[in-house]
Amino acid sequence: MADDILREEARITSKGQITLPKDVRQALGVGTGDEVEFIIYENGPVLVHGKKEDILRSAFGAWRHFIKGSSVKWIRELRKDSEKRLKRLGI
Repeated sequence: MADDILREEARITSKGQITLPKDVRQALGVGTGDEVEFIIYENGPVLVHGKKEDILRSAFGAWRHFIKGSSVKWIRELRKDSEKRLKRLGI
């Protein structure tokens, strides 16, 4: 289609699973452990999107050259630190 921004294909395994291609994961802003939602319309089109907005993951792209190792690990550590600070502040 002329209106396609990104077009990728995936194969369904015998267990009914698919692997989202890397470009699709990046376009949706999703990664390991995230959820995606499939919406199937009556006339055929399927909408797939990340189920929830993750601000840290969205902002990660700007910081990736400062981070060594796994981005998922870094985000989890950042969240834990933030939770500790909020707890200390009684928030």
